[in-house]
Amino acid sequence: MNSRNLDVYTKEELQLFYYQLSVSSVNFTICGIFSVNNSLFISAVTALATYTVMLVQFHSRKTKY
Repeated sequence: MNSRNLDVYTKEELQLFYYQLSVSSVNFTICGIFSVNNSLFISAVTALATYTVMLVQFHSRKTKY
């Protein structure tokens, strides 16, 4: 992550959020079918962030031409 473009408040909020995720343990089941834990949550957030970056890149590429 390029932290040069983030203000101090945003950096602190992201660090606090990361700390809370790493310390707390989330674990519950959905209809008893599968378990949702930190690993699944982090994977979902990562996939969402990656998808968002890809959309932004394709959108900026589309507007250039």
